Amino acid sequence: EFTGYLQKHDEVLTELEKATKRVKKLETVYKEFELQKVCYLPLNTFLLKPIQRLMHYKLILERLCKHYAPQHRDYDDCK
Repeated sequence: EFTGYLQKHDEVLTELEKATKRVKKLETVYKEFELQKVCYLPLNTFLLKPIQRLMHYKLILERLCKHYAPQHRDYDDCK
């Protein structure tokens, strides 16, 4: 499930890069977005943030499972 998402995300970034080189209007929008203060990273890096966040959540949940006893009310949800 997560692996499929990662593979698809890579394809999306590749297609975005190709389209940016082909379509000047898209390239302009891309560059204008990167110049805004809200975009503190290059757009392709910015688009990776949700994946990084998911991986971080997974690590946090794994740590919680180590600290919770199997009888803890949140153990199953963390698992």
